[in-house]
Amino acid sequence: MAAVGAGPYGLSAIAHLRARGLEVHAFGKLMEAWSDRMPAGMLLKSTPDASDLSAPDPGAMLADLSRAEGLAWHDERRQIPVETFIRYGRWFREQVAGEVDPTVVQRVSRAGDGFEITSSDGRRTRARAVVVAAGLSAFAHVPAELRAAAPRVTAPTASFRTPVTIASSPASPVGEQW
Repeated sequence: MAAVGAGPYGLSAIAHLRARGLEVHAFGKLMEAWSDRMPAGMLLKSTPDASDLSAPDPGAMLADLSRAEGLAWHDERRQIPVETFIRYGRWFREQVAGEVDPTVVQRVSRAGDGFEITSSDGRRTRARAVVVAAGLSAFAHVPAELRAAAPRVTAPTASFRTPVTIASSPASPVGEQW
């Protein structure tokens, strides 16, 4: 079994698969979209309970991290800073999901009765089944009409790390939301 993606959905899938006793080769940079593409200091729209990753057993919710770190801030009416959510993803991996290979997957292709995963370092891994939870960042898209009309002044929102970057850029963000 293989899993591609180490964000919230990928980590949740990996945790459940391994809890069922499956051997899973997990690929992905841990919480990449959250740590590399979200503005510092951003607050999640969701409440803490709606931001929990899915674990096969109790003890891996955001409130559990809060207790483990001795934080008193866990309150359902407070928004979560993105830095806390990233820390939670890392803690969840350590506590529940287990090891993740940070190598980038470049291709997943059919191979006989399973799949072949080709990583950026040239390694090829075989798996009977693959879960892909790669998130949306790799699929940023600017419609052809906008690219042709103004190739230097349009960009996917994900290419801007901070609101200051947007304000100082001649580009108009299109596509994904923050």
